[in-house]
Amino acid sequence: MPKIVSKLGKCESLTVMADSALVMERLSWALSAVPRLRHLRVSFHADQAGMSNWSAHCETLSRSMEDVTRFETFRVCSHSCWASPVIPDFPALPITYLRDPAYHGILFRLPLDCALRTAVHGDVSYAVVEKLIDRGANVNSVHKMMDGGVQSILSLACMHQPMDVIALLLDKGARDSKLETYDCFHSALNRVKYDANDPTTDPVAVLQVLYGASLTSWSRDHHQGGLLHFAMNKIDHITPRVVHCIVAVVHRRQPALATLSDRRGHTPLSLLLESLDPNPYEENEKEIHDTMAMCTIAKNLSKLERARRRDESESHENVAEFRTFSL
Repeated sequence: MPKIVSKLGKCESLTVMADSALVMERLSWALSAVPRLRHLRVSFHADQAGMSNWSAHCETLSRSMEDVTRFETFRVCSHSCWASPVIPDFPALPITYLRDPAYHGILFRLPLDCALRTAVHGDVSYAVVEKLIDRGANVNSVHKMMDGGVQSILSLACMHQPMDVIALLLDKGARDSKLETYDCFHSALNRVKYDANDPTTDPVAVLQVLYGASLTSWSRDHHQGGLLHFAMNKIDHITPRVVHCIVAVVHRRQPALATLSDRRGHTPLSLLLESLDPNPYEENEKEIHDTMAMCTIAKNLSKLERARRRDESESHENVAEFRTFSL
């Protein structure tokens, strides 16, 4: 034990797995005992029995936060956020905890950029996000993740936040960063709380707002495919209906993505056709419905690809005619 304690002075990152709100109060010890601590992550098992007196414990921690200017990460979430960021296995931390004024008191003691990242990552209200921005939080700050990559505030919001917060960030000038592996459009397809029965969580609405702000998708997946490739690979999670709508939005806003080939030679259409099961189980009504929907998507992708290639061909012909005329 003495050896562990002696090394705390050099510790810069701490992850706490907790099952009681009392941990929030006891974090005050870590703030004073670990002077180089810059990244703190607290993951709760969302068990109501251990979360009593949440407000009181948060207030105690807030009062003890005398010098936290060094902090870059302060994240509070449930175990499910660590287990599977897209399809949680356990209930998420109830929204009432993250919208508690006592918890907000902690946020307002943190450095502004750190506080904004914390707020955007969780279910903190629109009013708190707006207040942090009005106080000077940088909407274009980037966050270094545990895997060494970086993530912008906008991309984080596209994964976690409702439409009003995303629109607020865009209105304040937030943009994704070319330092990121994936742009904000890809982040929108990874919406943590996507629910096929809840239209407010629909990633299509996020794409429309991003395109409306004159942004375009620029990043590539691990096979160098674009946004539509990414959508085809996630069709089982975000459902064929949503992918159908994504294709329609991209058709209007960024049709060049339809003819993009990844390094395996796949266009979005060929990638979809490769995964299509032509013989779904007759007794499985959902599988039959999904297969029919995927066929419709394939048909629309085919139209989009043909139209795009026709436009490209006409463009090349016009350039050739211009050069001939110039000569």
